[in-house]
Amino acid sequence: MINWLRQKRRERARVKRFEDAALRADAEVIKIGDATAGRRPFSLLIGPTNSAGQASLWARALSRHSLPSQSLRISNNPAAEWFDADMEIPRLEWTTMEGRLSLAKRVASEYDAILIESMRPLFSLHSKRDYAADRTFDDLKLLKKAKVKGAIVFHGSDIRDTAAHAKREPFSPYRHSSPELDQLQIRASEFRRAGRKAFWKGIPVFVTTPDLLLDMPRAHWLPVTIDVDNFEREGLARPCWSSSGAPKVLFQPSKGWLKSADLVSPILEKLDKEGVIELLDSQTIPHTEMASKIAQADVVIDRFDGVAGVASVEALAARRLVIANIASWAYRKAEATPPIVHATPETLEGILRKISFQRSAYENDFEAGVQYVRRWHDGSESVRRITKFLKLPEHH
Repeated sequence: MINWLRQKRRERARVKRFEDAALRADAEVIKIGDATAGRRPFSLLIGPTNSAGQASLWARALSRHSLPSQSLRISNNPAAEWFDADMEIPRLEWTTMEGRLSLAKRVASEYDAILIESMRPLFSLHSKRDYAADRTFDDLKLLKKAKVKGAIVFHGSDIRDTAAHAKREPFSPYRHSSPELDQLQIRASEFRRAGRKAFWKGIPVFVTTPDLLLDMPRAHWLPVTIDVDNFEREGLARPCWSSSGAPKVLFQPSKGWLKSADLVSPILEKLDKEGVIELLDSQTIPHTEMASKIAQADVVIDRFDGVAGVASVEALAARRLVIANIASWAYRKAEATPPIVHATPETLEGILRKISFQRSAYENDFEAGVQYVRRWHDGSESVRRITKFLKLPEHH
């Protein structure tokens, strides 16, 4: 009994020392924020996941509009990532208290606003190993005291209600249970709860695809951004339909199960053997080579879960014909619907056969695609929305 009491006292003492250290860390961060706020050029940080390179692309767009910004990624192996970020932190370094405190001090001293991706904690100074979504609120509370504004953005599977999606969409990839899907749903449920809590706290919340507005009705759409000039330049250098042979088709799913590869690939392979299409190699390549890869194709096939992905936007910018499942339910709250040829796994074969023999009927779609991308996805619209909801200066 005496040993048990001693052990409990030692445990309480350890907890007290940790809590005291966390409070001292908070005070250091707040002091740095007070000392630097308003005394340096404006700067915004986006991270820490850089999903699909969006943090970097938004940061570049903001910087082009006189709002200097940087991207942050915390990852297990920065060298293996497809997209570069302005600030790279190895996870092993970040998980130490020293690493997290160092990041907190840097954010407080160098930035005026932050857009946090997917409710991933940046510091979690009051926890040794708890990096749950709710810890992000501790970070935002601390940053607010340090005079740093904050908002949250979700990218897709981080909050998508897979059960609701399976009910809405006949070709939903979430209709078949698996350990991976079960874990995804648990994590997404946690993030949705945290996202709703953010609304109550008055924190702006963004989502990158319109279907997510059904799961988070009070969120704001933040369009994905691409390097339009790069994709259009590659596309113009190799015009669509420049070959007299069968249409060249690209289907390159980053996650096969999410893009219904098991339903789509057999159809494409069949048409390729018949000579109706020429199916291009779908080997994984660095994203820096994607514009050139898309320019090799006449037709780009994207996802079949109801919404257009980043690949659709890139292909439209390259003046390619894009096929995807653009479900009416997914665009119910959308401000715009992309000019994409709608198909499902059931109708895809017929549509590709029609394109193969009547390709001239689709030539007018190319200019409409570029205009759509420049209106919504060149970064300008995303800058307007970030500026508006974070109440940032329009020019600085």
